[in-house]
Amino acid sequence: MLRPEAAIAATLPVRVETGPGDVDAYLSEMPSKGLTDLAGIHAEYREAAAAFPYEMPPGWSFPSESGLRDIPTTASEGSETSALWERGSGTAEAYLYWQTAVSQAAYEAHLDGDQAGVASLLDTLEAGYRSDVRRTVLEDPAEDFIRIEIAAARNGDFTGLKSVASD
Repeated sequence: MLRPEAAIAATLPVRVETGPGDVDAYLSEMPSKGLTDLAGIHAEYREAAAAFPYEMPPGWSFPSESGLRDIPTTASEGSETSALWERGSGTAEAYLYWQTAVSQAAYEAHLDGDQAGVASLLDTLEAGYRSDVRRTVLEDPAEDFIRIEIAAARNGDFTGLKSVASD
């Protein structure tokens, strides 16, 4: 059974536990414009994960640190410089980790034959995907993920959700 946090957990000693919160307050506190360095994105991720407004499935928690890493670039003068990151990247990472966790939990419930659990988790995933939290960090105006991937999973085809859960 694949758990994305297993690969990250090998390098990160602490987990951040979260719970439901106020979506408007969450979004108003998350930076979304401008550029920052990787340290700024890591701080943004920690803040986003700690304040995330939706519960993680049982057995899941956010990694304490972002998995995003810099790839050094070479400036025109030949000196090495770090990349600039778009603000909101840490918030997007937290949302995508939540989406991955719920997708994986739904798939595991499917494998266990827990149809009530599958339905509940897919309802949670769909509600989160329709939320302003997702719209703030991930564009999908036609909501194809719901129309295609979640609908397929409701009919027993988890191919699309498995790919989300393993990314």
